[in-house]
Amino acid sequence: SGGRQPAGRADAGESRETMDGGEGGRRVLDHPEWLEEEEGEEAGAPGFEFAVATDAQFNTLKQTPNLGRLEIQQFHRFEPTSTPQSFFFNIDDMRLMCVVVPVKNGDAVVAYILAGANVEQMDGYIEILNDTVVITLIVVMLLGMGLAYGMANRMVRPVLSIQQAVGEIDLENLDRRIELIQGDSEVQRLVETLNDLFERLEKSYNQINDFSSNVAHELQTPLTILRGNIEVALTQEREKAEYIEMLSDLLEETMHIIHIVDSLLLLARSDTSSLTISQTPIDLAQFCEEQAKDWEAVCSLKQQKLTLNVQGIHQVAGDQNLLAQLFLNLISNASKYSDAGLAVQVDVRKQAFNGSEGVQIMVEDQGVGIPEIDQDKVFERFYRVDKDRSRETGGAGLGLSICQMIARLHGGDIALTSAVGVGTRVSVVLPALGS
Repeated sequence: SGGRQPAGRADAGESRETMDGGEGGRRVLDHPEWLEEEEGEEAGAPGFEFAVATDAQFNTLKQTPNLGRLEIQQFHRFEPTSTPQSFFFNIDDMRLMCVVVPVKNGDAVVAYILAGANVEQMDGYIEILNDTVVITLIVVMLLGMGLAYGMANRMVRPVLSIQQAVGEIDLENLDRRIELIQGDSEVQRLVETLNDLFERLEKSYNQINDFSSNVAHELQTPLTILRGNIEVALTQEREKAEYIEMLSDLLEETMHIIHIVDSLLLLARSDTSSLTISQTPIDLAQFCEEQAKDWEAVCSLKQQKLTLNVQGIHQVAGDQNLLAQLFLNLISNASKYSDAGLAVQVDVRKQAFNGSEGVQIMVEDQGVGIPEIDQDKVFERFYRVDKDRSRETGGAGLGLSICQMIARLHGGDIALTSAVGVGTRVSVVLPALGS
């Protein structure tokens, strides 16, 4: 196989003596790895390991039996070195890794140990490992994609269900709600929020419908009367007194329409938050004394006595015109629904309100009273307890709604208690100035 020949007996002997370790020392070259190859062992078989002892010129002194007559020096040019080195080289179809370890005598290198192994199997293992890693990554990626798809589908399914349900809700079925069969807490909260929204929309839509119907109904009656009186007046010539009487009826109905329209405009401005009020200090004792003249005039129409009782000095901040309208509405209601000759009483006193100091204004009558079933509804727009008396009393069912709106605009509130055949008490509480 053309291996290198020993350079000389002296060098080989010196190297062998150094490798033997001296007399009585451990003989490196007598290690079992250097002994005769075992029966059946094939030299240079794949996966084999080898070791070669050389002199300083890399001439073979001894090598492991599995190399047979093969000298690896002929397949690689070994360079002298004073430190261990490693490298790869090929022999036929084998890829070998070799480590060169210098053997020194003092500072001089006198021999080398070449040790190595066939790394083809290791490369095969690495290739198998690489393939395994790639396949594992592909499997993990596919599983991840499947899991991601499943999770996305699980998340999107309730959203699509919500989308479909929302798309089917219109003015014809505002009472429909979203039913979620399954979903996480966030989706459930979304469904609850949407259902609350639809409930508010349904309520608002019904209120608008009721409001429109009530407005049409309230305006239809006076407009019909106006039209009828005008048509009667035009059928033939009449005396001046008859024309005056007809015009008086027309004026009364016209004023009734104007009152309804003004009330509706006031409520509409309040609903759109476009109604602003002035915050002028008002002395309620002086305010009640000034307004009492108008209140007494209203009560005098039915020979009713107005009693005003102001306890202490009270000040509030607000719009004097709106507060005047509020209490005039209350006095008018008390007078309308009380028999002739009965008293209407107004009391003003100190009252705690929302943890602070407030002022309570109570209007109490001795009228017909309000059934308990109707007491929670009297502040709704166009609601009337006695619908048969609406034309007689001239009410449109907006008075208490306006009173509640004005009270709340001033940061206060209004409440009502009543008993049939006993009378009604309406209490308005406003925050005191500086509280």
